[in-house]
Amino acid sequence: MSVLKERAPKSIHRTSARGFPYEEIALTNVLKSKLGGGIPEACLHRAERAIATLQDQYIQWVRRDLAHLEELAGKAKEPFATDEWRKSVKEMQRLVHDMRGQGGTFGYPLVSSVASSLVDLLKQTVIAPPNMARLVRLHTDLIERIIDSRIEGDGGKTGEQILTRLGELTAEILAQDKVQSAS
Repeated sequence: MSVLKERAPKSIHRTSARGFPYEEIALTNVLKSKLGGGIPEACLHRAERAIATLQDQYIQWVRRDLAHLEELAGKAKEPFATDEWRKSVKEMQRLVHDMRGQGGTFGYPLVSSVASSLVDLLKQTVIAPPNMARLVRLHTDLIERIIDSRIEGDGGKTGEQILTRLGELTAEILAQDKVQSAS
């Protein structure tokens, strides 16, 4: 019982500037204390070298995943309710989720941003399959261009323009989808 008391987080009851009560909980960083203040430099350098050697493979992984996404999106000619369409959407979600995480790891956070947009769209079950296929194609084309152009980091001004245009085109397709589903 005393072990639990030692590890219990400390809390302080406070009041916000607007008069609302809240509880501030001070959590201890157990992992940091076990590591003695941080990760050793040698470990960080090994991890950075490992990521650098995998970066070329990352480009190949992205290309493979994009081809698979387009293949899955090709099944979008089928109606919503088929099991094959549902399986395709689940597989697309998994692939794009992985791409979103890997982009930042390998120096392509712009890929992560585009993939994040697609992850959000794939969660929407009300988009007609043909329009979903168009959205997948839009996103995969952008990711392919980012990779082909080797736009690393957030892409600066170009990255901003890409994300702005992606938002505009996505909105157009979603608006068309609403009109089609209302007819």
